[in-house]
Amino acid sequence: MGTCSLTKIVNDDGETVCAMYGHWDGGPQWHGAYLAEFLYGYRILDGLPAKCEGKVANGAGCLAAQMICNFKKEPGGIYLAPTTEGGAEYDYVYVVATSIKGIIVQVYDGSKVIFHGNVPSFKIFCSETKE
Repeated sequence: MGTCSLTKIVNDDGETVCAMYGHWDGGPQWHGAYLAEFLYGYRILDGLPAKCEGKVANGAGCLAAQMICNFKKEPGGIYLAPTTEGGAEYDYVYVVATSIKGIIVQVYDGSKVIFHGNVPSFKIFCSETKE
């Protein structure tokens, strides 16, 4: 049986703009680590400059689209889920809250929060997590 996960991208109004279901390897040491690597270094902007350099997203919707492109490489494994999904049926839920102030990640193991912090701290948390 796989370790399933749900990853939500939330905008600065608290709305979930995207929910991505992962069928297996959903723990922090796997999916969490891939998510941390993807998010690391991203800047969230409100409007794009004439020239974008580095990892940039024009708000939560832009980041969500880039995340899907990054994680979905073949059939199966990763799916879009309804944005109204609560998360209770998943082994792990990752909530990626975006604003121009930065990205905050919260990780749930069932209903228990096991991590809350910025992306660099999230990356460390995932690298230190063992199952």
